[in-house]
Amino acid sequence: MPNPTDTILQYSAGAATSDKTPWAFVTGSTSGIGLSIACDLCNRGFNVFIHGRDQGRLHTAVDRLTKDYPSVNVRAILLDSRNAFLPDGRPSSKTSEGLAQLTSKNLRLLVNNVGCGHNPKSDFAALIDQTSTEISTIIDVNIKFMVYLTQFLLPHLHENAVSDTLKYKSLVINAGSLAELGLPWVAVYSGSKAFITAFTKALDTELQGDDRQVKAVMALIGDTDTPGHSVGKNLFTPSGEEMGRMVVLAAAKAVVVVPSWAHWLQYLLCIAQPFWLLQKGFIHTLKLVKRKTE
Repeated sequence: MPNPTDTILQYSAGAATSDKTPWAFVTGSTSGIGLSIACDLCNRGFNVFIHGRDQGRLHTAVDRLTKDYPSVNVRAILLDSRNAFLPDGRPSSKTSEGLAQLTSKNLRLLVNNVGCGHNPKSDFAALIDQTSTEISTIIDVNIKFMVYLTQFLLPHLHENAVSDTLKYKSLVINAGSLAELGLPWVAVYSGSKAFITAFTKALDTELQGDDRQVKAVMALIGDTDTPGHSVGKNLFTPSGEEMGRMVVLAAAKAVVVVPSWAHWLQYLLCIAQPFWLLQKGFIHTLKLVKRKTE
């Protein structure tokens, strides 16, 4: 029996009573937190679309999930989130072909996980030293791709929920970051994560106001040791595998959740102090990180 406190299960439980098996789409899921989320969803009975821009890594991830979870279906969506949508927001022809796979299934869960701009070995730089291409890439991947993809899939998420006999809402999970508090040397990245917080709150309120059968939530994530953010694991820094499981477990329990107790403690300590003091702490900590990677 599903654990009633494990709210993510309700999104598959309703569909499991019909012939329409539930599907989830996890962006940025060939490694790290995204792959861990995909694994956990497969373990909970979801069929899963995984996403990436490298064909080889996608095949490797699909093979792993198919081997580890033979009772569910796993499919790959090959898209480059930097240019998947045209400047006017319309999907490119290649994107349209890829997303057609999603709209033909009973999609109930969208996880906007893909992101860039926080690798301490390559991305930590003052705004004045960043190139326009580097800045545009962060905005395209962290903001535009998430917004346009969500807009494109919302009608399908709504309709699939309406047709569910148990009337469970579909779910959108956005990956946020404690960097929204304003980290130096990743200013654009921090700004993009602050956008995600405001966007998620506004979207969920809008969906309620319009009586849409979709819920939007966000997971605030702190330092996590992943291939793209290799900082080492410790008491306050979980691995990508651990964080993925925590994100799934905490999903849908509130509009904004902090899945890790350690990150929640860090968040409380940050917001409890005046910003001038927080700035000094950020400067000291990030300078240490920069020295370690130089």
